[in-house]
Amino acid sequence: TPRRGLGRKAIEDISAVAKEHECSLWTAIQALLAAEPSAKDSDDEQNSLFDSDDSVGTSGSDENAGWNGSIKDLFEAAANDKDFDAAEYSGKKAAEPVFYAPFDVPDMLNAKTRAELSAFVCFIEKHRQSMLSGKGLAKKIRTMVDEIDYWSYLISEYQKNEKAARYKFLNIESLINSVEVWENNPDTFDTGLFAYLNRITLLSRDDMDDDSDKGKVNLMTIHASKGLEFPVVFIVGCEDGIIPHARSLEDGEGNIEEERRLFYVAITRAKQKLFLSSCRHRRKMQTVVECTPSPFLDEIPANLVEYHEPQTEVSNEMAQQILERMKQRFAKA
Repeated sequence: TPRRGLGRKAIEDISAVAKEHECSLWTAIQALLAAEPSAKDSDDEQNSLFDSDDSVGTSGSDENAGWNGSIKDLFEAAANDKDFDAAEYSGKKAAEPVFYAPFDVPDMLNAKTRAELSAFVCFIEKHRQSMLSGKGLAKKIRTMVDEIDYWSYLISEYQKNEKAARYKFLNIESLINSVEVWENNPDTFDTGLFAYLNRITLLSRDDMDDDSDKGKVNLMTIHASKGLEFPVVFIVGCEDGIIPHARSLEDGEGNIEEERRLFYVAITRAKQKLFLSSCRHRRKMQTVVECTPSPFLDEIPANLVEYHEPQTEVSNEMAQQILERMKQRFAKA
């Protein structure tokens, strides 16, 4: 929230709604915007929502109040124009913004505060929709940072320490560069926002030095493993019909080639050791079917492979004993 946009009282009111209804500040803002505006929002009695030192300007329209890329300017335009249309100003076409109210709250916003919050919500929604659709995530993040004029904000905040401002801005640049490198990686097939967040979450977990976290196993799909590497990797289900998937066998050679590429991604996640396993039999519905190893396994050079096959089948009783020992071991961990 821009410091010269909302006053302390307005922020306290939003926080109070969030606390009362046990929701996020974002949900509280939407509920307040969905409340019916009272007839007195323009009266001075509601000016307590603004701090005396944090006024956003005098009333009245300004024909030059356009958004030049700064959130601060956008909010000031809202405050200075009684006919301000937050939806149109934030880049949306024609339609008025519609705010969802998960619960009813009394109207606590005056006209200026309502316009500012409406502009803010529309801005966030516009960029949320943009980042969740299509490609070019790094470019979209940079566009948003440019629009809020984050560098100017840092300079104003750290007037006596430009080095600190540059350091903080470099953090944003580092994030954008990280996204760009990830997007351009040939192993990255899904370049969406959630895929990137999932990747950095896994990387962050691997970088932890907490002793209690050692000895863990990461379970993930092949798609989720793109861009990651591990000392030891186990790939299970290396059977015809799974790798490659049965649907790709029906759809033609092009899809099989894509499955082969995906399998290559999986095996190259291993730094030191790679274990590939397949079942002889697999239960499907109420029947047991025989399985054959994936044809992709035959494409691995024989000198790189060590085969380990059980000499004899384990009895059900022995299998149960092995399972119980494993349960006891994991229970102690």
